[in-house]
Amino acid sequence: MGIGRSGIRRIALTSMAGVFLLASAVAGYAQSKPQVRIAPRVLVEADVETPLIISIGPPDALPEKCYVQLRGLPETATLNEGHNISPGVWAIPLKSLSTLTIHAPGAATGTSDFTVRVVSVEGSVLAENRSSMIVAAGYVIGQRSASAGDPKIVSPPMPVQPPAQPPVPPPQAAAPSQRQALAAPQASQPPAPPPTSRNQLPPEEKARLEKLVGLGNRHLASGNIAAAREFFRRAADGGLADGALLLATTFDPDELDAIKVQGLSPDTAEARRWYERARALGAVGVDARLARLAGR
Repeated sequence: MGIGRSGIRRIALTSMAGVFLLASAVAGYAQSKPQVRIAPRVLVEADVETPLIISIGPPDALPEKCYVQLRGLPETATLNEGHNISPGVWAIPLKSLSTLTIHAPGAATGTSDFTVRVVSVEGSVLAENRSSMIVAAGYVIGQRSASAGDPKIVSPPMPVQPPAQPPVPPPQAAAPSQRQALAAPQASQPPAPPPTSRNQLPPEEKARLEKLVGLGNRHLASGNIAAAREFFRRAADGGLADGALLLATTFDPDELDAIKVQGLSPDTAEARRWYERARALGAVGVDARLARLAGR
């Protein structure tokens, strides 16, 4: 028995409906998958806290427990949120993305490719995206390449040389009265000033270094010892005694036991070195800690 025109029409309509349902299902599946949105190039100013804008969505496509993993960041860079898993690798909670910032020191100047992943608690990668991070000094920000439009990493501007001074004529012979005055004993020169301590820092510089210590304490409270050390070290290098003292405690075995840090090996030699630095900068109460280290 042949198929009439109405039967052919019903078959065609059924096939079209099937194709439509399949396409709808595929589109719905694509929309339900998590997606990572980040600019293809991220410009970071060296030694400045810079927002790191990452968007993950849609919310209904994310499992109840998952986190964001960044891989390939400059090893000396630090984030204000999350935990430093290994050099260049960070884990960040989803709720912290809206306030995420990155700090890259001047030594990290250059370009590095990194990956942003959404990872489940089981360790499976649910979504990922790639980007390039360009770390540049402040005076480079805004400069563009004429061909590609990317920021140019250039050398610092050379200082202006002062004009040459005319030659100084040789001194003339002094008169007898002048020779007698020169022969008189001269007043002793005042001693050289002692090394800069935390009490002698300019107010603006001291406030800047104390802000670094505050950022280090935030990371220390969250268990991110690697990031805390970076901020304490920068404060200590700037001449702040508290920075050197706090940096020493992150290597001191007794101090690490007190804050119950696990998975981090103490280093008595580093602790002693930074305690001595803190004492030289004017910190008090350091001798007792050094004596305690000596008894180990």
